[in-house]
Amino acid sequence: MGLALGSGAARGFTHLGVLQILEDEDIPIDFISGTSIGGIVAITYSLTQSAYETTELIKEAIGTKRKVQDISFFPRQSLLRGNKIRQTAERVFSDKTFADLTIPVEVVSSDLGQATRHIINSGLLRDAALATSAIPGIFPPLIKDGKVLVDGALTSKVPVGLLRKRKCSLQIAVNATTAKGIFSCDPQSKVCLVGDIDSALYDLQNIFELTKGINLGSIINHSWDLLAWSESSMEAAKADIAINPNTGAYSNFAFDDFDSLVELGREAARDKIKAMKVATRKILEPDSYHF
Repeated sequence: MGLALGSGAARGFTHLGVLQILEDEDIPIDFISGTSIGGIVAITYSLTQSAYETTELIKEAIGTKRKVQDISFFPRQSLLRGNKIRQTAERVFSDKTFADLTIPVEVVSSDLGQATRHIINSGLLRDAALATSAIPGIFPPLIKDGKVLVDGALTSKVPVGLLRKRKCSLQIAVNATTAKGIFSCDPQSKVCLVGDIDSALYDLQNIFELTKGINLGSIINHSWDLLAWSESSMEAAKADIAINPNTGAYSNFAFDDFDSLVELGREAARDKIKAMKVATRKILEPDSYHF
């Protein structure tokens, strides 16, 4: 059975909840593919062999904003310097390589130099973690072997195709990206509309509060959110079973909401556990089913 873990930055903490339920219910995993935060979770889980240990490791490493944010005052390649995330990757993965993993893993990165998808399944785990999750403009790219590697979400948001390539008998996808409407309040209320002085002032005051009302920040944020949801949903739908945690109330940068996002993953996995058990039994015990 193969598991594809999608992108979504902090929303990808839901992958941890999904893994916990799969582990609790003894759903076997033979191969994992991952993009961005999904790639980080895939590598860590294969290394620890425990969903709960993986959860604690990732919470300790990147479970709050302060653990990932280090603003670059003179940005050349990215808004964040990336020192914190690099040091964390070095601490968690040390010099371990893909050869140290217990479950085969492939993670997706994007090569800006060649404008291609780049699959990583060998070499240092810390390099793979940095390459798959380097959000362009936010974190610096990983420059290695003549490649400029950035976030895999640019070329594959939920890498179900890698499961098909491995001919996994059951393909499960986890799509952590949920689009939400631009209105976080009553669309008829003044604060959600523009056109008078009060609402215009509200727009200016909340331009960077991306969940409130119609303003420059919310329009840009929700537009990209909708595009990401559309693309990730199409990829996830190609799997036999798609798990879609309802992350609409959270932004991609909700690192401080770690526990809530993990629980959303657990809830979404519980909703699909019956289907996964039936499918698993059909594969492992084919003689139990007569057609």
